[in-house]
Amino acid sequence: MPWIIPLIASIVVGAVSANKQAQIQKEAAKRQESIALQQAAADARQAESEAQLHEYNASVSRAAIHAEHTATQAELLQQERISGQYAKKRRAAVGASGVQMSGSPLMVMEDELDQFELDRFNITEGARTRADALYSQVKLDEMKAKMTRQTGVHLEQGGKMVAAAYGSAAKDYRTMGLLNVGTTVAGGVADIYYKNKMLETT
Repeated sequence: MPWIIPLIASIVVGAVSANKQAQIQKEAAKRQESIALQQAAADARQAESEAQLHEYNASVSRAAIHAEHTATQAELLQQERISGQYAKKRRAAVGASGVQMSGSPLMVMEDELDQFELDRFNITEGARTRADALYSQVKLDEMKAKMTRQTGVHLEQGGKMVAAAYGSAAKDYRTMGLLNVGTTVAGGVADIYYKNKMLETT
């Protein structure tokens, strides 16, 4: 039976080739699994880094609100001192001149004091506007931090799911390789049996 050796050789080559192909596919899937896991971790780190940056920006804005409040209080106190000193000096000057505190001198003084009140109002409103803008920025940065973290979690979970799919594929390729080897060997054995039967009948 000289024909059996090439047939067995063909079976062995086919089985080895099927196993090798499955091994290559399995290793490729394992590499993709590893890449997906690394990407998932990188996405999570990037999102956390961005979230921390947004939180830092929010803390800077909170500190600016506090500084704005402190500066406004100091400015209002200074304005109050200036207006109080001005009113005393005007009353003393008017009193020293012998002019009565009625009519035009009184109206002029009231107008000047009204201007001080207007300045005080402008200081307060300007500070409130700036503080409101900073507070809005704080809220925006806090929301960005929260959303960035959530995005990071979703990206990481998605990456892990992709990695799991590649891991499952790697196992499937290994199983398919074994099945292909089995199929190749079984087919070869069937060929040998069939050819042997054919020879026996001739």
